[in-house]
Amino acid sequence: MTTNKKLLKEYIDILLEESSNSWTPWPSSVKRIPYKSNHAGIGPGEYRLAKILNGTVQGGSVSFDILDKQGKKWEVKEPRGGTIRAGTEGTSAFAGSRAQIEATSKRIIDGYTHAKHYLNLRNLLPIESRRMIESFIKSDIPMIMKGEIPEGRIKRLYNVLLAINSAMRESNQDTPNGADDSKYVELGDDEYNIKKNVDLSTYVHIGQELKLPNLEMHVSEGDIFAALFDYAAFKSPARWLKKTWKVPATAVFGHTSGVILVSDSGYRIVNKNRLNKEFTLYGVTQGGRPIYRV
Repeated sequence: MTTNKKLLKEYIDILLEESSNSWTPWPSSVKRIPYKSNHAGIGPGEYRLAKILNGTVQGGSVSFDILDKQGKKWEVKEPRGGTIRAGTEGTSAFAGSRAQIEATSKRIIDGYTHAKHYLNLRNLLPIESRRMIESFIKSDIPMIMKGEIPEGRIKRLYNVLLAINSAMRESNQDTPNGADDSKYVELGDDEYNIKKNVDLSTYVHIGQELKLPNLEMHVSEGDIFAALFDYAAFKSPARWLKKTWKVPATAVFGHTSGVILVSDSGYRIVNKNRLNKEFTLYGVTQGGRPIYRV
């Protein structure tokens, strides 16, 4: 490597480090280059950054925007309202969380619909909770299924989970301490039958499938309500949400050396090792693409 190349590498390294904590004004040497490009797939500031980094713009068919002379890959984003939207990589990164949120939403619909038809909900849920759940089912769940999950909607989901969790805990208080939460089941005929002790939730589900009266099963409405929502999201809402609503920025931009934020007045480089500190998940839109607050 020649001395000039060594100096260039050192200069770029210093430039990246200094820019990681603050915005750098566009130098006069690149201001003649238009900030916004007329070429499809080329975002604002990319040609200017390519000049500064002595690199090349990659275009819309590549999963990053700029390849510099050191072989580093950079994603370029123009913040809007203090947020940036992930590309197609974000859809893949959020896929697992989206599936869990959608599954939980469907369980809210199924469980609440069943409870509303077969239980006296006035004895299980306050009227404010019932109204909140019904509003969430009507207005929010259809948008969740489309992948539109802003911060406010995930907070409303959490409040619904808390309301159901509270009702489940209240119903458990009606059960005497030390009571056996298992039930004996005997199904079949003379040729084939099953005799087994099962947990209360399974017992209730079996009774519902067989359409057995509650009195015949010797279960309370609280037992049935708890069985309808016997899933992790309802039993521990905070733990479930913390695990689900967590798509770190490195899961989206980790294949690059970092993200360069741009505006018409300058740029700011966020190296890979600072992505999760600098960017926090704000919401999801456009069919499940994460939005990060910067």
